[in-house]
Amino acid sequence: MAGAGSGRHRRASGCSARRWWRAFPARVWLVLGLALSGPAGAGGYALPADADAVILRFDMAGGMQSRPADSPLLTLTAGGRLTGSAAWFGDGADRSRQLTPAELQALLTYLLADQRLPDLAAAAIAEGMRALRAADGRLFNIADAPTTRIELALPEHRHSVEFYAVDAGASQFPEIAELQRLRAIQNRLRDVLDSLR
Repeated sequence: MAGAGSGRHRRASGCSARRWWRAFPARVWLVLGLALSGPAGAGGYALPADADAVILRFDMAGGMQSRPADSPLLTLTAGGRLTGSAAWFGDGADRSRQLTPAELQALLTYLLADQRLPDLAAAAIAEGMRALRAADGRLFNIADAPTTRIELALPEHRHSVEFYAVDAGASQFPEIAELQRLRAIQNRLRDVLDSLR
């Protein structure tokens, strides 16, 4: 039978484990999360034949920053090449990394199956916000926030969504599930960007 000493040992080990968990950089947790998600179905999502074709664009534009409209913060090609804009890192250099096929499919699974990106429509989210504001007098006056843009271009799944002040909107309107999913996607893609540091 374990004595009091072994209990102290278990508690100490748990504390060490928590410190060990925090020590991992964002890149490690991103890769682990992608690997555990797994690809969709046996063959995964269909990709363009051209490995250089851009299948995902993510941007947060406007607000207090100014960048060319044709230079999103993050792009992903059919061949798995992730590229983050220098504007995100603030040091004048773009960053790139090659995803494995499993990582690529797992990211697509998160967007398409977990968060159902093709079902998100900015007009429907805005209408939900208007309805709630009319019902309870809730205010939503945000200035200088970025506009989030996400574009997906796969042979069988093409969709784009653009919405202003996603973070503020999701915080003020927690009842709108579609807006919560949009913020979850935005946060995941921010993590992807941070994994390139």
